[in-house]
Amino acid sequence: MRLICLTISTFFLIQICDAQKLTEILSRPTDRSVTLSVLFDEVVDCEVEYGTSPATLDKSISVKRSKPDTPVVFELDGLQADNGYFYRTLYKPPAKPTFTQGEIHRFHTQRNPGSAFIFCIEADEHLYDKKGVSSLYQRCLENQAKDSADFMISLGDTFGDDHTPLETSSEDMKALHLDYRQYLGRVCHSMPFFFCLGTHEGESGYWLDQTPPNNIGVFGTLWRKFYYPNPAPNHFYSGNMIAEEHGMGLPKKLLCIYLGRRSFCSARCIS
Repeated sequence: MRLICLTISTFFLIQICDAQKLTEILSRPTDRSVTLSVLFDEVVDCEVEYGTSPATLDKSISVKRSKPDTPVVFELDGLQADNGYFYRTLYKPPAKPTFTQGEIHRFHTQRNPGSAFIFCIEADEHLYDKKGVSSLYQRCLENQAKDSADFMISLGDTFGDDHTPLETSSEDMKALHLDYRQYLGRVCHSMPFFFCLGTHEGESGYWLDQTPPNNIGVFGTLWRKFYYPNPAPNHFYSGNMIAEEHGMGLPKKLLCIYLGRRSFCSARCIS
């Protein structure tokens, strides 16, 4: 069953990438910055322009060279709190002289205390097993996009596969996490993405202790962090400050977000 699910998932990825070589996912918004993770399926040179109006993208981040299926991360900083911003990605093959302009997307920095804001919560897509239906999930994402929310929080059971824990390899975990870029990239280009672990991500303490570093806990943590930048503790976010072994570093899976007069905290309750 696991191999069948991965094959189906890869098929969907190929179909989407033929039509769209680029996925953009925002994350880690603060009162003065936001993170943009850009992914291409080929080698390109890319840069980002941003500003307070679609007609005035007066800030830019210099060119970075991407590798296939390896995210390029841009930090859009120097922003003002409680402000709307727009951005676009420009890209070209290294041998070409001119850049292609991507679509213009939007985001909003932390709103002032007392201000109203909209956010979306999703959970339990389970696209990697028999319970998931990709067409239904795409419909859900379309509905979320209509909300023009400030951010999205996923409560998990999203990327992982702990149903065959002793057989799932690092490459399997890479495929599962990479596959979701096609879905989240449809809406999270304008809705920063926060991820909280579900019960089936495989990153529990039990699996982390099984034959490390060759286990689904280590594989899942590394590939999740690779493809989806989650907040680390800093001036804006609170979170787990204990680094884990085997190259995982700060796991970035426990966090607390303060927005307006509200706080959003995640906790890993399963050891």
